[in-house]
Amino acid sequence: MALNSLSVMGRIGATACASILLASLVQPVFAASGGNIYKYVDNNGRTVFNSSIPAEYVKNGYTVLNDHGQVIQQVPRALSTEELAHQQASKAAEQQAITSRVAQAEADKLLIRLYRTAEDVTKKRDVALLQLKTQQDLVKLNLTKSESEIVRVQGIIDNNIKAGRQPPGDVVKKMEQARSNKEKFEAQSKKQDADREKLMADAERDSKRLRELMGQQPAAAAEAKP
Repeated sequence: MALNSLSVMGRIGATACASILLASLVQPVFAASGGNIYKYVDNNGRTVFNSSIPAEYVKNGYTVLNDHGQVIQQVPRALSTEELAHQQASKAAEQQAITSRVAQAEADKLLIRLYRTAEDVTKKRDVALLQLKTQQDLVKLNLTKSESEIVRVQGIIDNNIKAGRQPPGDVVKKMEQARSNKEKFEAQSKKQDADREKLMADAERDSKRLRELMGQQPAAAAEAKP
């Protein structure tokens, strides 16, 4: 009977020792240094708990735990060059979208403040087009005069050359001035054409937007042009 008791006590003692040994292997991982624990994955794909993290694993991301095993910080992995570029592009696109929405809201406020109806936009456009046409006619007239002056002065130069004379200096200067004027009026005419196209496009855009804001039907194509 005494031997059996000793045998049972021996088995209990062995089990207790095994439990104590297992606890000593598992639990001290979080409490060994008395500070934070780093959880990361090594090159072999194994999850590692340590009081520090090797520099080569930092870029892969890691978790910081306190001495009770509670997560106190989660550090994501470092982004690749492509991922970083994509992230920056996404942020830029998002910011651009926000800027566009704000700008559109401001433009809508101004549009409603300036016009009562879409027809008012058309009326203002027509007045501006009439003023622009007057300016275009004046530039075209000056351009025609410059071209005529070039022909006239060129005739004087040709006559001097045929007579074996050097064209007078004042005649040469007149030719230079006439050509300079022609270039200037051509540039003005080109700009006026661009201004007219912009005026038309802006009016069409504003009229369409104003109708949308007022819940009106789009204007017919014939009404949209002067």
